[in-house]
Amino acid sequence: MQTFQQTIFDLNNSSYWYPILYLFAAGIILYGMPLKTEYLGGRRVQRWYWFSALLLAFPYILWAGYRTDFIDTRAYIQAYRSTTSFLSDLPSVLAKNSKDQGFSVLMVFCKALGIDQYQHFMLLVAAFQMICMVFIFRKYSEDMWSCLFLFVASTDYMSWMQNGIRQFIAVAMTFAAFDLLVRKRYMSYVAVVLLASTFHGTALLMLPFAFIMTGPAMNRKTTMMIVGVVALIPFIDSVMPLMEDLLANTQYDDMMSNGIWENDDGTNLIRVLVYSVPALAALLGRRYIQHNRDPVINMCINASMITFAMYAVSAVTSGIYIGRIPIYTTLYGYMVLPWLIDQIFEKQSGRLIKLLMIGCYVGFYYYQMEIIWGLLSK
Repeated sequence: MQTFQQTIFDLNNSSYWYPILYLFAAGIILYGMPLKTEYLGGRRVQRWYWFSALLLAFPYILWAGYRTDFIDTRAYIQAYRSTTSFLSDLPSVLAKNSKDQGFSVLMVFCKALGIDQYQHFMLLVAAFQMICMVFIFRKYSEDMWSCLFLFVASTDYMSWMQNGIRQFIAVAMTFAAFDLLVRKRYMSYVAVVLLASTFHGTALLMLPFAFIMTGPAMNRKTTMMIVGVVALIPFIDSVMPLMEDLLANTQYDDMMSNGIWENDDGTNLIRVLVYSVPALAALLGRRYIQHNRDPVINMCINASMITFAMYAVSAVTSGIYIGRIPIYTTLYGYMVLPWLIDQIFEKQSGRLIKLLMIGCYVGFYYYQMEIIWGLLSK
């Protein structure tokens, strides 16, 4: 029999609307909460108190932790149930699992610490992932509510915290390390990325991505990347043999042999358009960006350009594989989009544009959850 917590927090059918509805309800409650004055890069800024930030984020940890059946959830449950609770068995576990050994080590350590229930393990993972996001959203964004709203309404919450948790642990670690990148502690940043790669090898992509992100917004590096991607697309079929060699002995080493690549028609163009919004808004507000010269905003915009480029490639190749890579840079777009709206438009117009943004993203949430996944009326 399900526990009370499972009954309340296991999303299904109409309750898939709860993550969106809670945002609006909590947003109304927290709107009048006092803000904290902090200094960031020598600037005096207003930020949410940690209590308010965690209050907004807490239910998403519970929904992710108590889920029982969403895409890969059953596989994670089975993996944790079958994991040994003896640290002495760790060498044999690692010998059997040559990929993403960090996740195997995490499961064994949690079991050894007495965390026997898979729900408690998933709660721990969800809490880590959400706290990493809240840490960066709260510190570097002027509109934390919009950041979390975009993360949920884009269905990234469902895709990653309710599904691909192994890769999203790596994403959360590299995202939290953004603070190191801002402070130019590059060796520490590299160390975090290397640790994250033990959970999912794709985290290593953040090393070249970080190089592209640093510097002025839309600089020569990002321009060359966009031009290179556009030039590559017509010749994508010729690049397939090279990609097969590069993907050998990685998480995706079976993508050619099992026929998934051939049967994958790429990322949906509507999704590509939605994830390109921050990059397109940055092009519209380029002169405001150049006038502001904020290094954090510059890095977030360059990350949005990477997101756009990677989704453009995934649209003509594989949504299943290539389409999973942009999540490493997508989160930065959620920080910069509200800022761009505030900069480009006058105060009254900006409010209308934000309302339009909210309406469009709620529409996309319905489209993805019902039209594509068929979950809302299942």
